Amino acid sequence: MSETTMQRYSKYLIIVKSSVIAHRFQLVLFTLINAVMFLILHQLFLATQAAVIGFAIQSLLSYFIVAKNKQMSPNFQVNDIGEIDFLNDSTEAIVLNKGQLLAQSFIVPWCCVLYISEHELDSNKLKILIWPDMVDDTSYRRLCRIIRLRRQQI
Repeated sequence: MSETTMQRYSKYLIIVKSSVIAHRFQLVLFTLINAVMFLILHQLFLATQAAVIGFAIQSLLSYFIVAKNKQMSPNFQVNDIGEIDFLNDSTEAIVLNKGQLLAQSFIVPWCCVLYISEHELDSNKLKILIWPDMVDDTSYRRLCRIIRLRRQQI
């Protein structure tokens, strides 16, 4: 292949950390759902306080399990055309899997939603939410730019 027809794309390393925002959002949502269920059960089973107490204990235990849950933190490299290499967590940067950023990916003011597939026409899609506090500012802006570029290629 000649030098003029072969085009090189820059690869950007995106190191993803666990998101404090996502974790708090998950806890608040979980608490609201359990509070509504508690109020409903309390009204339905007013005579049986044991059911309500059992549900409250189960909710508290589940809350602490969710609070201790660690988020998945995928590290990956992405280039300008949306090719993604998922990397291991060690310093060697070994490629574990490859994928393609799909044009269905989008940006909302509080996060990026990535749809990734091994092949462009593959129906199995991996959906990853990237909150702004999960990556550094430069990586987040690059990721948003790449998503915008992919959406323009539709």
